[in-house]
Amino acid sequence: MHCQLPNCRSVTGPALLALLDAFVLSSTRESFPLAAREAMAAGKPRYRAAYRRVPVEDGITGYLFEPRNVEELAERMGRILGDGQCRVLGQAARSRVERLFSRRLWVDSDERVYLEQFEN
Repeated sequence: MHCQLPNCRSVTGPALLALLDAFVLSSTRESFPLAAREAMAAGKPRYRAAYRRVPVEDGITGYLFEPRNVEELAERMGRILGDGQCRVLGQAARSRVERLFSRRLWVDSDERVYLEQFEN
């Protein structure tokens, strides 16, 4: 993740996420990219195009919108920006990523797969 801001030095990674109020992923081809998990870990509510199985709990950790529906995205963004709900949704997103996608869970899951292979 990288962003060049006008009249400002280059900002990347966690520093960029810290500047955001929310994270929008409008792609219809990615299921759950690393950038979305990073935004959740940074406590940012997410807006996600609603298709397939999407790890956004609509109205709890962020909002879903119909793919390619810019008007719906704008309406949903207007719901939380500036009214304090942004922080609540962001905290819920961070809690979810810690509970379901932590590094410890990844390591334990990978270890289980390897152990099962060695046992067979």
